Amino acid sequence: MTADHYVFPEDQPPVESADEVRTVEEEALFRLAYPEIVETY
Repeated sequence: MTADHYVFPEDQPPVESADEVRTVEEEALFRLAYPEIVETY
């Protein structure tokens, strides 16, 4: 089941059986929330 407010690129439609959701987040906000992950990456 796909949420109506999700947006997918035209060349990559949603996968019906996927158990994950991928998002694009602003780097500065992600860095504030997860500085250890950013440094490791």
